[in-house]
Amino acid sequence: MRSLSGLVLALCTLLAVGCGNTEPQPIDITGTATFDGQPIVYGTVELIPNAAKQMTGPAGNAEIVDGKFDTKTGGRGVFPGAYLARVTAYEEPIPPGSNDETVVSTAKPPIFVNFEVEIDVKAEENAIVVPASAKGAGLKGKRTVPANNP
Repeated sequence: MRSLSGLVLALCTLLAVGCGNTEPQPIDITGTATFDGQPIVYGTVELIPNAAKQMTGPAGNAEIVDGKFDTKTGGRGVFPGAYLARVTAYEEPIPPGSNDETVVSTAKPPIFVNFEVEIDVKAEENAIVVPASAKGAGLKGKRTVPANNP
C-alpha cells in the first residue's frame, strides 16, 4: 500500500510540474522619450500592437519622467515587436489632483496628446522620438498626425 501511495504522489507531482504556463510572457522594457530632440519632462506612453505589421499581443504603458520610461515602474510590459506608441507630454509633472471641483488647477496644458509614432520594441533600451510637428496635436480640435519613428 505504501508503494501505491508513493506512486500516486509521484504522478501528481509530475503532473503539477508539467502543467506550467508555457506561453511567452510580456517583458518589462525601458527607454528614452524625446520631443524635438529634448527629453520629455513628464508624460505617458501607451504601446499598442501594430496590427498593420501583424503584431498581436497585449498593450503596454509607462510613465515618462525626465525623458525616461520603464514599464516595470507602474506600467505594463509588452512582447518585443512592432508597436504604435501613443505619447502625451507635459512641460512639467502634473500636480496631485483634487476631488474638490472649486479648486482652480494650476497645471499647464499638455504639449501634445496621444501623438502616435511607430516603434520596434526590443528587450534592451528603446527610443521614442517625437518630432517638433507634434506640438499642439490632440489639443482643442487639432488632429494627431502620425509620424514614423526613425
